[in-house]
Amino acid sequence: MDGYVSLRAYSASLVAVSFVLATVGCSAAGEGDVAPPEASALTQERPAIFIPTVDGARSACAEELAQTYCDEDATRAAKESCVAKLSPADRRACEKGSCLVEKTPQRDACRAGKTYSDAASCAKPVVDDCSYYRSCVETDRSCGDSGYALKFGERFCYVFLEDEGKFSPEGRVWLRAIRTCLQDELVKQRGKNLSCQELEEGAFASHSTCYVDPQHSICDLSAADKLTLTRVVAKNGMFARAFNQIEAVTKACASQLLGSR
Repeated sequence: MDGYVSLRAYSASLVAVSFVLATVGCSAAGEGDVAPPEASALTQERPAIFIPTVDGARSACAEELAQTYCDEDATRAAKESCVAKLSPADRRACEKGSCLVEKTPQRDACRAGKTYSDAASCAKPVVDDCSYYRSCVETDRSCGDSGYALKFGERFCYVFLEDEGKFSPEGRVWLRAIRTCLQDELVKQRGKNLSCQELEEGAFASHSTCYVDPQHSICDLSAADKLTLTRVVAKNGMFARAFNQIEAVTKACASQLLGSR
């Protein structure tokens, strides 16, 4: 009996950790693979974006993080500009490794410039991009560093974009689908003049909807990917309120399992 309880608790913990994904950007991985709207002329270079590995860079380098780069010189200059803005402590962290990780996002073409140039461009989140939270959600309803967009959404979007290489190919497809789904759900809240509390409540309410969507359900993740998910979350901390959603997701997984038999 004790072994059964332990197994059940472990399964619940695996489900719980999924709720920190903000990224963890409800479409299939191939959907939404479009170039950023309102961008500059098409080039033949590969696209590049930055992922901050120190929290201070998310705010100090907001301008650089909100861009897509198609030129090596522009990418290098943007990184240098970002490092120059960091606090001495964050710059020291950069010396030990890298405060910015260059990432090649999934795009059908490279269009350099600001990913979200205006309010209209925020109507369609761009795949493999975390600047949506600051450029669109926070701009639309400013809640500061303690609000959902910056404290949770942006932070964990970057965490899982950085660590997605630790997952299997199927796990990476799942992460991309969740990132897109969560951002699509936030689009539905735009223009409603919500308070910061209402925005947060609505955002968290959308998590279970995205995570158990039959097209990309957490229930279908392999045991190895669930373990990786647990490790990434453990390393980066977790919001206590995510545990409140365990029961709903557990029931949904059980329902999907029974329905497949």
